[in-house]
Amino acid sequence: MKKMEMTTKNQNLIKKMMAILNKKLVFSLMLGLIILLSSCTEMKDKALIENDFKKIEAGMTSTEVKKILGKPDKELRSFNEIEEAFSVDDETTTDRWYYEEVPDLYERFYGSEEEADRMFDYLSEHRNKIDMCYEYNYSFEKDESERYFGWHIYFIDDEVVTMYFP
Repeated sequence: MKKMEMTTKNQNLIKKMMAILNKKLVFSLMLGLIILLSSCTEMKDKALIENDFKKIEAGMTSTEVKKILGKPDKELRSFNEIEEAFSVDDETTTDRWYYEEVPDLYERFYGSEEEADRMFDYLSEHRNKIDMCYEYNYSFEKDESERYFGWHIYFIDDEVVTMYFP
């Protein structure tokens, strides 16, 4: 009889231990899944550096851009907002990559010098077809003071057509 009581007690103890282990296993699996899913979501609050923007190419989709740069600080979709940003960019920015240290980046962005020329011609006549603009706040230190600029990436039919930067 005592042997039977010990066996029952042991079985109950084993059941309790298994229940605890199962709870810990489920918790560990859930925690792992949360970590995995959070690493797959869009980046937020990423400190962007200029090299991040150098990965963007004409023809990329908005999803591809977000995978590289994260969620934009601002998404412009109305014609008036896009036109205003484009007008300011057109007046105040330069193609310093083209003229400065990385002239081949200009060709990499568009695919070739001919494609870049074709896109500029197209945009000069069809600027009103731009239907979305992502704005990323980009900061850098110059002369011991931090400055912030809006980096604009323009899309037509969900494909990057051009970008302007400080």
